[in-house]
Amino acid sequence: MKVNRDEFDYAKDKNQIERYIKDKEVVRGKGYTCIGCGQEMIAKKSDLELKRHHFAVDVVNKGKCTFSNETYRHKIAKDILQILKKIKVPPLFKFPPSDYNGQPNKLRDSEFIEAHTVEIQMQFYETKEGKICWGRDKNFEEDKTKFNLFEPDVSFLVVLNK
Repeated sequence: MKVNRDEFDYAKDKNQIERYIKDKEVVRGKGYTCIGCGQEMIAKKSDLELKRHHFAVDVVNKGKCTFSNETYRHKIAKDILQILKKIKVPPLFKFPPSDYNGQPNKLRDSEFIEAHTVEIQMQFYETKEGKICWGRDKNFEEDKTKFNLFEPDVSFLVVLNK
């Protein structure tokens, strides 16, 4: 289903509570504002199943808004992962070399992993001495003593059983 750029799944109600368009508390009509720019929005809910429910900006061209459904869902997912500190990982397989016709070997079943700590935007890098480190550094891009830097959106730090 194609989504119009002016159709949103989330908005704030009159009490400034963030609402999803399919929440039972959301009623058709005015009384909502954009989470990104605060513009007035209308909840457009239809009785027809083929019509997509959405919030729409009430008055067009009041200014540019940078709110994005995808970015907002991304933020919600990161928040949920920090609260739950748990994620389900898929099974792990070892596949034979490409020139071999063998079957893949299952090394582990799918499982839930519980994190000791969940960090957002944590930087990981290797020092000149080969030590793997992590942390937050505002100047990491300019620091020539750190190599192979990456910064995942969410990092699960797990204490392994010895």
